[in-house]
Amino acid sequence: MKQDGVGNIVHPKQYFTIRGFEYIQKQFFNANKNDTRIAYIGTDTTENIRSFLRWLKQSGQIDSVAELRFFYTTDWDKDFLEYSRLKQDILRHHPNLDCTFRELSSGTINAQKELPKCDVVISTFVTPWVDSESKSEFADLLRHIMDESSFLLSVDPKTGECSVRSVLANSSINNDLLYKKELKFIESKASIRENPSVEWRIWKPTSESGMI
Repeated sequence: MKQDGVGNIVHPKQYFTIRGFEYIQKQFFNANKNDTRIAYIGTDTTENIRSFLRWLKQSGQIDSVAELRFFYTTDWDKDFLEYSRLKQDILRHHPNLDCTFRELSSGTINAQKELPKCDVVISTFVTPWVDSESKSEFADLLRHIMDESSFLLSVDPKTGECSVRSVLANSSINNDLLYKKELKFIESKASIRENPSVEWRIWKPTSESGMI
């Protein structure tokens, strides 16, 4: 899994993560913005993060990133994160990048209240974690790391069978209802469905979203 150079894209979600982030930059941010704070939820097997970092460096965008804040789950992400040595690779290839990794817990989520809000939150294929038990934790995490100027990039499978590491355990293939009904987000970019297995959209909090 290459951290530097051109590398490979092996799954559509990698391409759509880059495309969605680039869309946010071009459509909603000032061209001179050089202090973008990014949160990335769900490190998974790290291919998506690595291709995103390669693109940031190749496009010259990495110098405009003020912080890259990763959140990972104990059951789903932690083993892969340790095996892949992502932290060490980022430190070696991007020593000047302000990059932190936080294992998700109620304490981690509550601690976000005191930290600067993130401009962009990237959430890809997180439905296996956001089940009925962890839905409120996920909602609280978004409330604590976002404000009304933030954007959420959501990249999701079109069907349960299109999930990468396993078939989804619940019936939900995305968190659209959570974003729209509970968090009162609005779509800044409606669902893009140009691929048979993956779609992406952009959400934005409103004054009713209860951002902290």
